[in-house]
Amino acid sequence: MAKKESSKPIGFWFGFYTLFAKFYCWISGFKIDRTLLKEQVKRSNEEKKGFIVIYNHSGTKDHFILTAGLNGHKANYVLAKTFYYNKWIRLVTGWVRAIFKDQFVADLQSIRKMKRAVDRPGILTIAPAGQMTIDGGEQFVSRGIVKLIRFCKCDVLGYEIQGVHFRFPKWAKTKRKSKVTAKFVPVLRAEEIKDLTDDEIFERVCNVAVQNLQDYQEKHMNIIKGKNLASGLEGELYICPKCHAKHENYTVEDKIICKKCGNTHIYNNYGFLETVGNSVGYRREDYWNRWQQDYIKDIVKNNDDFELVGKFDLHRNLRKETVIEKWATGTIHLTKTRLYFEGVTKEGVEFTKEFAKNAVFQLPHSTALYFYIPDSEGSFKFYPVENPTIVNEFVQTIDAMREIEEENGKVF
Repeated sequence: MAKKESSKPIGFWFGFYTLFAKFYCWISGFKIDRTLLKEQVKRSNEEKKGFIVIYNHSGTKDHFILTAGLNGHKANYVLAKTFYYNKWIRLVTGWVRAIFKDQFVADLQSIRKMKRAVDRPGILTIAPAGQMTIDGGEQFVSRGIVKLIRFCKCDVLGYEIQGVHFRFPKWAKTKRKSKVTAKFVPVLRAEEIKDLTDDEIFERVCNVAVQNLQDYQEKHMNIIKGKNLASGLEGELYICPKCHAKHENYTVEDKIICKKCGNTHIYNNYGFLETVGNSVGYRREDYWNRWQQDYIKDIVKNNDDFELVGKFDLHRNLRKETVIEKWATGTIHLTKTRLYFEGVTKEGVEFTKEFAKNAVFQLPHSTALYFYIPDSEGSFKFYPVENPTIVNEFVQTIDAMREIEEENGKVF
């Protein structure tokens, strides 16, 4: 009989990673309040029960800030399966026994691993939002997190990370500096779970997992230091609010400008947008991004023949492989009822790949670089061939379609 793989993080490697994370946060000037963690660990040790730490996913350095916050207490991280195909990340996360999960689809095998990690007893960390915010505003959280909490029947602790979006925006191409803080906060106790409704549990989770960092910045007005602060913003804000042209925005230093009509905004040292002259627009990028999604939603609602098409290179992985590599080039078609790719493989074979449109309600992505389409067959990663900013249009169109279905009563 094969030996069962241990879910317990390897102490040496977890300690090494912790030292690195704490040093990184120290030299970066991040402030972390661990008061509640100390109380939770004491309670967990006394009762010999594990617990879950949920956190808001706001920037590319969240994992370092989380690890530094844990202060050496070993934990099983829940990570997106997409990281598995980076051999260095796979190596390091293997040492700390990370649990890889397919995003936005049912993954029962991973959920059972999470339960075993808590029962050991141990600490399980997870970001319910699934992917980090692109605009610093509120994020979508699947109600599947409620099922996980009921399944694990344990305490849940929150970890709020503030300021990260303005220090490490998902779309940014340049480095910058700004204040970042983090603290542990209460969410719920194990004994409360049976008396709470699903809605009540979900609300408590969202109070931590859905942090509006734009609201936080409005209140604290932390200064952002850096050059060319707007660089990369066109990957997120791709529709002009004045002339409604798509994919015509470009950035120069601290400005985002529409090539078609000249509409111009300045991205200031607080991370907010200022219109220039007769330009029209929004003060906050989450407001602009929300307008874009509503604009797309109206187009989808009012057009029975709606179709979004884009040319992409397809990189794929079919489960048992440990790498993801270019396999084909072609076009993605997204309609109200279908999501499919028509392409030609490297060997010259024409094919069509259909995705389960009804099961896809969010696209994991990197701004203006690529997006994934979750699928039971494997991992499918798409790189735009001609227009990088079309990535966010596909992402927002899927989000808009999900919102339309939610308005019609569907629960995700």
